Amino acid sequence: MESFKQHIDALNESAASDRYEKSCADYLKTFGLNATRPKVDNTYSDLVVKGVVKEDIWIEVKMNHTDQLGNTRAFWDGKKWDAALDKKGPSKGKLSPLKVYICKTLDKEGKAFVNAVRKHVGRQDIIIPTTIGMLRDSKSVTRDEMIDFLKGQKNQYLISLPNKDLGALVTEHYTKGKTEPTYYIQAGDDFYRIGTKDPLKLGNKVPLFSGTGPFRMRVGMRTNYYEVQPEVKITGGMPKSDYSIKPGTKKKNPFEDYIK
Repeated sequence: MESFKQHIDALNESAASDRYEKSCADYLKTFGLNATRPKVDNTYSDLVVKGVVKEDIWIEVKMNHTDQLGNTRAFWDGKKWDAALDKKGPSKGKLSPLKVYICKTLDKEGKAFVNAVRKHVGRQDIIIPTTIGMLRDSKSVTRDEMIDFLKGQKNQYLISLPNKDLGALVTEHYTKGKTEPTYYIQAGDDFYRIGTKDPLKLGNKVPLFSGTGPFRMRVGMRTNYYEVQPEVKITGGMPKSDYSIKPGTKKKNPFEDYIK
């Protein structure tokens, strides 16, 4: 079960990630590029470079190859798994591609978890919430009930499916689930194309983002509630790239043809 320390570690990691994203933008600025880490919501990627081609170049930035690649939440509404409709972006009023994948996968693979929780709490008609507001519903499995249930489990995972094509899932998430499509992704010291559009015309000299790993859903404990959230971390199959925007890198700059 996720501890308070793990929660704090996650917050610290988020702050470090924010600093890394800004440092990548600052690194590109040293080449005279109009690169910023804009103050926008999570329907956008992390970094944007303007003025080099017709399109604004949106880039997702990850400190490591194994960083989390998709954050959202899901809940059991008593009959099926569901998620909150998007309030902004291209999926406004609908479920984003990642949420659709999560709900379909949980409906197929998460029945054993729901039934085990039902048995533990002694109720058939239950809701497994993911917000404080939902937790107030009389049918909801309480935070204390979920903590007690998880004490008897091997870990906090609802499902753990090995060797999934996470590269394809992540590509759809960033190219179709964002307000502005993501064209490239920086992971560690490697720069990748993501999806079919390539406004910098880098072609095959920059590899296409890909990789595999386990797709997992887990219960994360918070101070006053709990969340059901995905764990999307690529553990293998990511190619090496000769290009990078990591500060201090010795690799080639993917914007080299646009630097005056």
